[in-house]
Amino acid sequence: MDPDGRVVLNSSGMLRRFDSAGNITLSKAILNSLAPTVAVDAGGNIYVTGYSNQLPPVRNSLATCGSDFLGVLAPDGSVLQTTYIPGGVGSYAFIALGSNSTVFVMDSANSGFMPSRNGPFSSGPAANSTQVTAFLWHLSPHPDAQTYPLACLGNSASYISAGFPISPGTMVTLTGNGLGPIEGIQTSATPQSPFPTQAGNVQVTFDGKPAPLVWVQDAQINAIAPWSLMPGQTTKVCVTYNGVKTNCLAWPVSQTSPGVFTVDGTHAAAVNQDGTLNSAANPAAPGSIVSIFATGLGAITPAQDDGTVVVFPLPTDSAPTTVNAIQVLPPFGGTTITPFDVTYVGPAPLLVAGASRINFRVVRYAGSIMVQSGFASSNGFLIYVAGQ
Repeated sequence: MDPDGRVVLNSSGMLRRFDSAGNITLSKAILNSLAPTVAVDAGGNIYVTGYSNQLPPVRNSLATCGSDFLGVLAPDGSVLQTTYIPGGVGSYAFIALGSNSTVFVMDSANSGFMPSRNGPFSSGPAANSTQVTAFLWHLSPHPDAQTYPLACLGNSASYISAGFPISPGTMVTLTGNGLGPIEGIQTSATPQSPFPTQAGNVQVTFDGKPAPLVWVQDAQINAIAPWSLMPGQTTKVCVTYNGVKTNCLAWPVSQTSPGVFTVDGTHAAAVNQDGTLNSAANPAAPGSIVSIFATGLGAITPAQDDGTVVVFPLPTDSAPTTVNAIQVLPPFGGTTITPFDVTYVGPAPLLVAGASRINFRVVRYAGSIMVQSGFASSNGFLIYVAGQ
């Protein structure tokens, strides 16, 4: 409750304020989050915690990539700050406010977390027998606090970030602040001219090698990881804007890191067999071919230059790829797997090398669909099928 007696609620990233009569006076989607908690200070500013394995927007982040975060909003709903909580492992984070604008956040970290100050309580095993450490994060106003312009990196299709590797050729999204111009710049390419490695005075490098850029803007950059990345190694990702380099991120590299593009975070950006977009109003017929688009399927043969547009004859993927519907069966959590007949998987014609097209014969299914490429699985997604 804020100082004027208005109730503030946060549910899965949707923030709402109600007046004394129950009328909604503020409704704002702020973060793609789970298990949110909320507090309000004497000035009416709203503090929200939550967790997500996807890229939340950040502003003046005090830490780099993580699953847990803290957001601060002004009374009118404008974002004052969002930051990752260092050490968080994707669990409930509880918040309380103290005097002089201090903030306390209680969270959980893995056993390797090193606090800056020891507390009076010992750690213990969680319910799942994984050793965890509860910690209290104490924040106070500090105009000179270190922040990280380059906060996080994730797969551009799934937006999955913390703890998930990238593979050579993956389309990636970088988030933070001060990464580029306020007004975004979308680049382009043709079969004769690849995507540029500089745009709007922005450059992204992986181990010093410039990466092709698709979109550059203050809070977000979309780029394509170079094909020269080595699976099993760690790459150093840096952003330079107007000649000034940000902090860098160390990121693991794997053979594959599949992500499927969606239209709403759940339903795939899919094309029906007749070339029309798959939707609730235009579902696919059972037994017909549906096309989806992905990135992170790994190396292709013959190798392509960074940022080039794929033309015929099409290269082929090196790693095997399957498409399956996976249904979790209650009450004990067993699963059933429904494999789909994949008729084509490989580089998407006339798109940038690193973007893939997957054609499969869709049937009525239960559960969530996933793409398995190499030893890695994509984000789960759904397809609209007639009669389902």
